[in-house]
Amino acid sequence: MSGSRGRIAVWLFAVFILALPASAHAQGPHVPCPVLSAHSTAEYVTAGEYAGIYRYTIDLTWDLGRRDPTHLDILVGLLDCACVCDARLFRFVTPAGTSKGMNAAGACEIQYAADYRCMGDPSIQGTTLGAAIRLHALDGDCENLGTGSGSFVFYSPLPPGGEGQYGDAIALKQGLNTCYGVLIGELPMCDCTVPAGPTSWGRVKSVYR
Repeated sequence: MSGSRGRIAVWLFAVFILALPASAHAQGPHVPCPVLSAHSTAEYVTAGEYAGIYRYTIDLTWDLGRRDPTHLDILVGLLDCACVCDARLFRFVTPAGTSKGMNAAGACEIQYAADYRCMGDPSIQGTTLGAAIRLHALDGDCENLGTGSGSFVFYSPLPPGGEGQYGDAIALKQGLNTCYGVLIGELPMCDCTVPAGPTSWGRVKSVYR
């Protein structure tokens, strides 16, 4: 009799576990893009407006086989980084990038604007955690019709984390769908001790303690 009760208890516990809702922090499956190549480089700037910080260049090639992506994301992560939401971490020029396209007159150039989302891109937060740099095309009649190649730039005081392969570091958003790809090269690593402007990092870090 005690054996039957034990089996019933185990069964009830299993049913209880299966009935629990999924964690709000659980990540869904990442769908790979049909064709996506991404490579990044980092260069320390020694002169000009951005002297003393790093210039990151991301070269992308993609073929989604259908309409243009709504926007592109460079998923820099920086999970557990105390200063991740400091507004000085990332700086952008306008345009922040360009890609090849076509219009009625022939070949043309698509220009992009960039913004930094320290808590992640809200449109893909259900499947992706961590900070993101979001790039979206500026208004114009130039399109890439699902296939494109371009170069994108951002500046940061954060040093590169070294050459590596970063899985699912690029996201292409198409309406309700998102696909992901691997980035090869360098991305910023968390370092809240580097100078980023007139305010010391010590004062910045105190905000996040």
